[in-house]
Amino acid sequence: MTKKRILIVEDDAALARVLSDNLTFDGFEDVRGTPFPRSIAFAGAGSVALQYTDLRLGEQPDAALFTPQAPPGVPVEQINPLP
Repeated sequence: MTKKRILIVEDDAALARVLSDNLTFDGFEDVRGTPFPRSIAFAGAGSVALQYTDLRLGEQPDAALFTPQAPPGVPVEQINPLP
């Protein structure tokens, strides 16, 4: 059975180590290699899942950071909040 690979991009070295240890224990292979904040590029087939974990309570995130787009061929439905 092949392990799932995960790339940890974290500017706090201690937190990166904790994440790596926990995820390795859970069966992931840590393929860390690009220090934050340099850019990364992916080559070859496969999929990528990104998760933002540097959350601060009470702060409004900058909407410009997010540009959600549906995958090709997937219909988009606009849902308005209730009045």
